[in-house]
Amino acid sequence: KGRVEMLLAFLSGSVIPAAWTPYAKKSVPLGCSAPHEVRRNVTPGGAGRRDRLRARVFLHMDCSSSPRAPREVWVRHNKALMNLGDSRDWRGILTYAEQNDTGTFNDVNWSTLFGRLGRFRRESGMIRGDERMSRLVGEFEARVRREGLGWMNVRNISTVVHGLGVMGVTAPELLDAVERDADRIVRDSLPQGISGIAYALARLREKRLIRFFAAVNSPGTAEKFAADGSPQAISNTLWALATLGVSAGVFAEILGRAAVARRLVEEGTTQNVANAAWAMATLGCDAGVLA
Repeated sequence: KGRVEMLLAFLSGSVIPAAWTPYAKKSVPLGCSAPHEVRRNVTPGGAGRRDRLRARVFLHMDCSSSPRAPREVWVRHNKALMNLGDSRDWRGILTYAEQNDTGTFNDVNWSTLFGRLGRFRRESGMIRGDERMSRLVGEFEARVRREGLGWMNVRNISTVVHGLGVMGVTAPELLDAVERDADRIVRDSLPQGISGIAYALARLREKRLIRFFAAVNSPGTAEKFAADGSPQAISNTLWALATLGVSAGVFAEILGRAAVARRLVEEGTTQNVANAAWAMATLGCDAGVLA
């Protein structure tokens, strides 16, 4: 009951997500933001780390992420962009965005736009050199310059930064805004989101985001990765920090624990392990735990 309405709200990003936990027998609001998967460690009856609650968000209450357009417009934009991405039509994505008023885009739409384009790794040079791409990045940055990033959910911020970064697109206004809002972004993001931003910054050789990297290299963030970070998120973040040569002693020390290293070896790919080992050695930490 209500699945259609919930799906529309999910695509529009105009909801406060909440997770249903059968252990608490209630819904848990997660703040005013666009929806994303919630992962929380649960240990009923002393169960281990792999016993976790995975819940998809559902409509908790209405909370529009943008006053610029009605919900059906956001849904239409997102559906069109996703379909074009699934069809591997990057030119179609750029054409759609150019022919529609991006002033009616919400944060989910911008995330879908740049996130889908970021999947075209082989075509990234052509996308980067397309005048339409330059105009779209300019329009997005103009809004960020006016409004900051408060209108964006942290997951969508990560997707935008990652999508642009893997294409080699530098967006100074966006990066400055990420630096200003670094505490919220790192605090509220899942490890995968933090990893996506760090990886993009490394690809862009951007090491000037001092506040962001300081927030990553903190006990709280490192513990979050140790408890719930995927092997890829751990590996990519370590690689990014080592590649940029930023201070990462706290992060590397906590992620170098035997239990974390064992999980990385058992659950990760060979590339994950190799990148993490290289990063640990480069950061001056003991990489023997990954041997």
